[in-house]
Amino acid sequence: MTTELPPQGTLAMIDEELRQRKEKKRSYLGASVLGYACDRRVWYHYHLPEKQTPVGARLRRIFDMGHMIEEYLVNILTKTGMIVWDKKEDGSQFGFVDGEIAGHCDGIIKNIPESSKPHLLEIKTMNKNSFSKVKKEGVKLAFHHYFVQMQVYMLKLKLEKALFISYCKDNSELYQERIDFDPVAAGHYLNRGKELVDKSKEPTRKFKSSAYFECKFCPFREECWKC
Repeated sequence: MTTELPPQGTLAMIDEELRQRKEKKRSYLGASVLGYACDRRVWYHYHLPEKQTPVGARLRRIFDMGHMIEEYLVNILTKTGMIVWDKKEDGSQFGFVDGEIAGHCDGIIKNIPESSKPHLLEIKTMNKNSFSKVKKEGVKLAFHHYFVQMQVYMLKLKLEKALFISYCKDNSELYQERIDFDPVAAGHYLNRGKELVDKSKEPTRKFKSSAYFECKFCPFREECWKC
């Protein structure tokens, strides 16, 4: 059995620099969480944001790598002749604000080979297991919260299609999927989010045990099951 030692010297300085980075806390419910199966988890994201798992240095590096790969792919897509709008004229991201719910998408893409219509562009980096899952099952089944996130963006940006691109961090393999706008799903999850924002008390738990798969990876697991 091996013991992982804390980083020393240069690596310790890298970690400390990342830990000192100040992140602006969200004062809204993000579109990225609207599709989670458990109402209580969505409720916590808005009502107890300070209880979320602290972001350590390693997780910050993972987030940073995701942003870098996103920029890398947008640059390549642009060089092929496709048109990608990843920022507005003022430099801000495309997105929306609807009361206490808001979201920021990766961009809008036009002139893809499959269609002349503009598409919502969403890029996600994944490890090999997650990548294999989405490749086998598709976004809607494999990662339903991503599917919902895109549906809400399409609703707010008045788009009929989305282009989902996944990048596997283990072997640099790519996967793409075009997703149709589903107005029923978009409206349902947006309204669900608004209702959960307005609730003053925690909704009922969806799952009967903290050992359930989705509970194990919920940032509010400890807070939810403490009583």
